[in-house]
Amino acid sequence: MATTWRRVREAPVHRRLHDELLARIRKGEWHPGDRFLSENEVIAAYQVSSTTARRALYDLTREGWLTRIQGKGSFVADPSQLQKTSQPDREGAAAEPLPESQVQPVNALAGQAQGQVLAALTGVVFPTPSVNERLLDDFYFGQLLRGLRLATDETGANLLLLSLPEAQVQEDCVRAYRQLLEHHPDLADLVLFAPPADQGAAVAELARRREPFTIVVGAHWSDMPVVWVDSDNRTSGREIARYLLELGHRRVAGVFGLEVETNSRDRADGFRETLAAAGVDPLGRSAGGGQWLQYRPGESVWPDNFAQEVALRWLSLPAGQRPTAIFAGGQGLAIGVLRAVRQLGISIPEQLSLVGFDDAVSLHWLEVFDPPLTTVRQPLPAMGHFAGRLLRLRDELERELTAGVGQADGRARPRAAPESAVDRLIRATDPHPLREGKRGFLFPNELVIRGSAAPPPDPD
Repeated sequence: MATTWRRVREAPVHRRLHDELLARIRKGEWHPGDRFLSENEVIAAYQVSSTTARRALYDLTREGWLTRIQGKGSFVADPSQLQKTSQPDREGAAAEPLPESQVQPVNALAGQAQGQVLAALTGVVFPTPSVNERLLDDFYFGQLLRGLRLATDETGANLLLLSLPEAQVQEDCVRAYRQLLEHHPDLADLVLFAPPADQGAAVAELARRREPFTIVVGAHWSDMPVVWVDSDNRTSGREIARYLLELGHRRVAGVFGLEVETNSRDRADGFRETLAAAGVDPLGRSAGGGQWLQYRPGESVWPDNFAQEVALRWLSLPAGQRPTAIFAGGQGLAIGVLRAVRQLGISIPEQLSLVGFDDAVSLHWLEVFDPPLTTVRQPLPAMGHFAGRLLRLRDELERELTAGVGQADGRARPRAAPESAVDRLIRATDPHPLREGKRGFLFPNELVIRGSAAPPPDPD
């Protein structure tokens, strides 16, 4: 069984081609400014399709390793200006440089004068190094980064992708962040993508330092001391529960990611609260089936494998006892549930309704689900873009925080003063984020109703 799941995680052909080309660039086969292989040359050299070659070259360009000039081709960029040499620590000893895999240039320096240094450098920190390595194949983080990069391109800033060694984070998260900042003293801003709640002490430390200016994207918790941008996961969990209840479901289960991930926790909380208010208890034990609301137990368990195991247990119960609907709180979790459904020969939506979270528009995603999946769409590029624009409004944000702008309920702001730059940014953003207290900006999600959910089957 485990071997089957490894094939799903195997790197796609375009990614393996990307890695091969990148390895050759790093070995020095081409120098900054050299013309790089064309799409046709890549196809001939590696015997791949035009789609695979185009995607590999596109990814190298997005990451900053190549610069494309219309009508002339692709050229090797010079990322060295973004690579920071080690800095002495406070005791005077040389700090250990970060591994190369943890520091990657994103915005190419194309069009800049030789040796020109941009005014702002924004560090982007991912929750684990593994996310950084598979970034452009990761739907969630890739979409956030896409929006952030659009914003920094508009302002002339550059992005530096960073990640913290997992062992250091587990040992002393605050110290790990301090060391990261010591290695990169020129960062003007820091964007943290979806930090887990157990990194709260480190986020508080960044707030106390004030430099670099820090924004969290894709996570928030009560009393978060820095500016944050997130989607409304709790409301989405409620909407999914209401939708399934309206269809007539009463035996409803939910499977979610790590509880320390605030988006997973908020989705589960909203889902459970709404079901409980309707007299449906997803935590009630079914006969031999365990709890009907499950969190993934740890980082070592892949979400698709975990969801498949849980769904097999639930769906192997007698027809009158098993759930008639499952909410899978993430796209990997939905894939796992679907595997269990197919393994047991259960029909969607005739015998089981399935609702997911995230709407990855890709050939693989569309091929896997039949009928098409009812799911929640997050405005991820808009969230990343909004966060990038907020970085340029730092002074105004800090004045507002100092002045105590924001009502106690976090839902309204006084309008006696003229419209601020932050207000104008909110108004110009689609969809409009809701201002949450002094520091938060909460984006609405969208429930996309397709064909995977229907009224429950008639009782046997």
